[in-house]
Amino acid sequence: VGFLAALGNAVAAGVALAVHARWREGRDVAWAPLVHAAAAWLVLLGLALGYGAWRIRALPTGAADFEVALVQGNVEAQLRWQRSTASRVVRRYGRMTQELLRASAAERGLPDLVVWPENAIQTPPDDPIHGRALASLATHAPLLLGAPRSHTADGRRHSFNSVFLLERGGVRDHYDKRRLLPFSETHPLGRLASFGERGDLDAGEYTPGSRAALFAVGEQRIAPLVCMEALYPALVREAARSGATLVANLSNDGWFAGRGGAEQHLAMVRFRAIEVRRPVVRSTTTGISALIAPDGEIVARLGSGEQGALRAKLPAAPSGLTFYART
Repeated sequence: VGFLAALGNAVAAGVALAVHARWREGRDVAWAPLVHAAAAWLVLLGLALGYGAWRIRALPTGAADFEVALVQGNVEAQLRWQRSTASRVVRRYGRMTQELLRASAAERGLPDLVVWPENAIQTPPDDPIHGRALASLATHAPLLLGAPRSHTADGRRHSFNSVFLLERGGVRDHYDKRRLLPFSETHPLGRLASFGERGDLDAGEYTPGSRAALFAVGEQRIAPLVCMEALYPALVREAARSGATLVANLSNDGWFAGRGGAEQHLAMVRFRAIEVRRPVVRSTTTGISALIAPDGEIVARLGSGEQGALRAKLPAAPSGLTFYART
């Protein structure tokens, strides 16, 4: 797709320059190379569209027997990273999840997985104040959530932006974000380009994770990716080759000005689903949360600024690896 866009732009630029040279400067122009390039672009574009239509028809239809619920708290920026408001944020997500689980139990049964966004809570899930309440929620359905993690090694404290899987009994597994965001989670220029701490719970400087993760929930193998890690095709390809059947992108897009950034982030994440033909669940703090089918179609979504829960069955994923994932 990137090559086709570049070639189309190159042809358009070549035509514009040729027209300028011929009619504004009176110079002779060799049109044959431009005609050949335009013809090649049209042929390649037709092949890509035809291949896409064929592959979409070949994808399995229907939904897998696995239901996911996404919770979007729409937490105000001023409430995040503050110890004084941490309990308030946890209560909001807890209340919304309890309402979701009660309604689910009354209507069609509990979901197979509940997903909260990146940094949904600003304290570790085993925090003595909130840990018991979180463990109680996870007894009804497995809970995937973003939270900080830290440990001390080599005489210094390391902080991580992490994803935790909670099930009955507490934390079962975790994943530490590997691709950190410059000037927010790392400070490559030190104090010269530091925006300061976001609150008294903000670690400021984070340590990148050292390994990929694959969480087993029922028959699903879930690859967690945090925020803009989903913009790296290599990470999703790695997950597919490791046996992932589902990609979970936990994100915080609340720092974007306006809604354009969140829409663009979602559009990029759709490409990850298409490249490896795996469904993607995307849970964000302020939107846009979405369930994305293996062909990139958005099955359901919660828009920017909305507070609520989204529940849907996963679209069926084809077996095997795509050409992109293999090579």
